[in-house]
Amino acid sequence: MNLDKLINLTPVPKIEDESVSNTESKEKKKQNLEIEIDGKKYSLETDSYDFEYPKNIQEETGIIGYERTVISKEALHKIHNETGGESGEILTKEILSKLSEGEFFNLVRHQMGYYAGLKEKEVYNKKFADQGFILQKIFDIDGVKELKEENDKSVFSHGATSNNIKFGLFDKKTLEVIEEDITTTRLPEYTEKVTSGDVFLCNTNSGLSDKNSITRTGPSPSGSQLNLFWDKSTEKSREEHDIQGEFPVSPVFAFDPREPHLHKYFSDTYDLYKNLNKVNHTNITGHKFDVFYNLYEKINYKNLLDGSEERIHHRNFIKNIDEEFGQDPTYQEKDKSMFRLEKDEGVIPVIIGHDKIKQLRWGDSKYAVFYTQKGLNFLKIRHADHLPQKA
Repeated sequence: MNLDKLINLTPVPKIEDESVSNTESKEKKKQNLEIEIDGKKYSLETDSYDFEYPKNIQEETGIIGYERTVISKEALHKIHNETGGESGEILTKEILSKLSEGEFFNLVRHQMGYYAGLKEKEVYNKKFADQGFILQKIFDIDGVKELKEENDKSVFSHGATSNNIKFGLFDKKTLEVIEEDITTTRLPEYTEKVTSGDVFLCNTNSGLSDKNSITRTGPSPSGSQLNLFWDKSTEKSREEHDIQGEFPVSPVFAFDPREPHLHKYFSDTYDLYKNLNKVNHTNITGHKFDVFYNLYEKINYKNLLDGSEERIHHRNFIKNIDEEFGQDPTYQEKDKSMFRLEKDEGVIPVIIGHDKIKQLRWGDSKYAVFYTQKGLNFLKIRHADHLPQKA
């Protein structure tokens, strides 16, 4: 197996202000985004562009292209000031809900560097947004190596002090665990082993943080505390941390498990983890926040957006697993699962080097939100109905 095929991708233009205009449709669509705050209506002017990747990239990644909508910094500052300067969370919810036709806060969301400090997040945001990240693989080994060499410890997620994401190394034929507790920054050490084709990696402790655990609480009408703005109350913190950026948020991605390519991914991953647990005699029923339960939610929840009261309860999940595996005491005697979560949240699993389960890319999300010099960028990403079989 060739490492370039496993990890790298044909270079494409970066998503940055100067170069993106050369790759996107020259036709600019101007529209007004109408939102309502405290009974008062406001209008934001937006510019939209369409972009489609070359056929070879579409076939390799399953990512067709995207529609990019931009709201200028000036327009964002204006509406923030007009609504009192403390309305960031409300504005964020209204803007992203409108741009996504009400979907964004009901999907499986991950914010880059969510747990990082303000200064770390600012530095990381610039570094991440200054590359063609839509086609970048999540936990791309080369990318991890580059960040590690630059002493950036907030690799991909939790920040310098609390990156809980760990990987396990497994034999492809037997599914037996070879090594556990591999941190994200150590991934480059396993390049040769993964390239050999005999082993694969998957996250076994936490994962990409899903800030909307779909069925444990049901769709949340209030969304999260995501805030695209610096409210007045944050000015002191900005000064203390010497934050220069006009806006605070690192890139945010919303994954939709109802899309055919992701639904199959979650289903395949669920089956893989189930078999890994069985082979390694791990208790898969005794941990409340088991990754399996989280994946089970995503592949079985049929009413993601309609607020239905139909929920998949933990007790029903355990019952289903017990029926499948029986009452073998081997699975009942252990205290914790190999695959577990640290907190009451969901997880987006990532698999590296598997023959039949593709390593996810950021562009496998349905929506992406990030800032550039022009302002707020909102991508609605188009996909093929399937994921390529090999990473």
